[in-house]
Amino acid sequence: MLSPGADEQQEQQRGENAVVLKAVEEGEHHQEEPRHSTEPVIRIPRRRSSRRHRRTTLQFTLWQVEEMEKMFKETQYPHVLARKELAQALNIPEVKVKTWFVHRRAEERKSERSVGLQSIPPRTENLFILRDRDSYP
Repeated sequence: MLSPGADEQQEQQRGENAVVLKAVEEGEHHQEEPRHSTEPVIRIPRRRSSRRHRRTTLQFTLWQVEEMEKMFKETQYPHVLARKELAQALNIPEVKVKTWFVHRRAEERKSERSVGLQSIPPRTENLFILRDRDSYP
């Protein structure tokens, strides 16, 4: 059984809902204030369009790659100002230069790993040398 105050609250909520529905039907657009009710709120996620927008990839020219390679030989981690100057000289966005250096460092690490694995005799690359814990300081 509902208390006398609960009936009044339900009537008030119904009245608010009617006002909101009427305003929507008339085409008024306003932001509705959040209501406090005990009913669970069901949120329906927005549907994404079936067409995905793909980013266009920036193709570097041979000259641009050569210039970035020159700087990479000098330093693998160029300073922000050096990256900005290089980007202006190459006429490309600074973030693209930054990303190129990230990928180039990853490529360098990968090639170093493969060289290291080539020096290990076959069938021994999966073996691990185990030491006692007592031998470590």
